[in-house]
Amino acid sequence: MTTRRRDKSPDDRLPEEHALSRAYDRAPREAPPAALDRAILAAARAAVAVPRGRASFAKRWAVPLSVAAVAVLSVTVVLRLSEQGALEPSRKSAEVAPASPSAAHGFLGQGTDELAQIRTDPKTAAMPVPPKGTPAKKERARELSESFAKATLETERRANAAPSAPATRTGVVETMANEKPTPLAPVPQQSERRTEAMDRAPVSEPLRASVAALKQETKAIGDRAEVISVKANGNPGAYEFVVGIRSPDSGCAQYADWWEVLGVDGGFLYRQVLAHSHVGEQPFVRAGGPVPIARDTVVWVRAHMNKAGYGGAAFKGSVATGFRAASLPVDFAAALAQQPPLPDGCAQ
Repeated sequence: MTTRRRDKSPDDRLPEEHALSRAYDRAPREAPPAALDRAILAAARAAVAVPRGRASFAKRWAVPLSVAAVAVLSVTVVLRLSEQGALEPSRKSAEVAPASPSAAHGFLGQGTDELAQIRTDPKTAAMPVPPKGTPAKKERARELSESFAKATLETERRANAAPSAPATRTGVVETMANEKPTPLAPVPQQSERRTEAMDRAPVSEPLRASVAALKQETKAIGDRAEVISVKANGNPGAYEFVVGIRSPDSGCAQYADWWEVLGVDGGFLYRQVLAHSHVGEQPFVRAGGPVPIARDTVVWVRAHMNKAGYGGAAFKGSVATGFRAASLPVDFAAALAQQPPLPDGCAQ
C-alpha cells in the first residue's frame, strides 16, 4: 500500500484534479429553505415561553413558599429529636453532684438497729443544724456518735436500776460475762433406751426358740454355695458345662458337694458330684457332662451345700444366648436334693 504525498501547493496537483475541483464548485449545494428555519425557531420559543399570569405568580410566591417549606422541615426535625430523647438534659452532673445533707444523713444513719432507734427517738431527732463551712457528713457523724453514746449509757443505767438485775458496777455486759452455764444432764440415745427396755421385758420360751431358729437360718443362708460363672462347649445333645463356684468350705463338715443343671420347669437334667472340700481353692471351677439339651434350651445351673442345701446365687440361660446370674427361689425343685447321683463320702 502506498501513501500519497501531502500537497504543498496547487501546482503539484494532477491535471485531472483541477477539472474535478471545478466540477464540484459548479455543482448545486442542498440546504433547507430560510422559511423553514424561521418556523422551527418560532415553534421552539413558543414551547419554552411561560404565560404572563404564571410568571407573575411564580415571582410573587417563590420566596414565601420556600420559607414555609424550611420552617415545616425544621419543626419536623425538632419533634423527631425530642421523641428520641436527644434533646433531654444530661444527667452526668446529677450523678457526680455531691449528695445533699439529707442524703448524707440517711447514708450515715443506716447499718444498725441502735442508730435506727436514735434516728426515731424524739429526744435525739431534733439536732442542731451544722454551721456553715463545716462538712455535713463529718458533723452528722459526730452527732450520731454522741447520740449513740448517750443511748448506751441510758440503757445501762436502766438495766442496773431494774430490781431483777444484779447490782453490778458495769451493768448487763459484766453480768452476762460472769454467769456460768448450767450443765445439762446427758440424754440417752433412742437406741440405748430401746435396748434397755427390751432387756428388762420378760421373754417367753417360744419367743426365745423363734429367735434362735431365725439366727440359725440366717447363718445357714450365709453358708450356701453360689454359682459365679457358666460356660458350655460341645455339640447339641452332649454339651460340656464348665461351672465356677464360690462356697464357704471348711472341710468335710461343710462344703459344696455338687452342682446341677435343671430345666425351667424344675426337671432334672444333669448333676456333677464334688468328691471333696475346696477350702484352699476359692472360688473354684469344675467341668461336667454330657448335658443332653439343644442349643436353644433354657436351663438353670445351681450349686448345693452338704448342710445348708440350695439357696445360693444361680445362673440361667441357653447355649445360644449365654448364661447370666438370676434369682432362684430357695424352695424351687427342693426335692431334687434326694435325686441320685449323690455324694458317697468326702475325701480328706
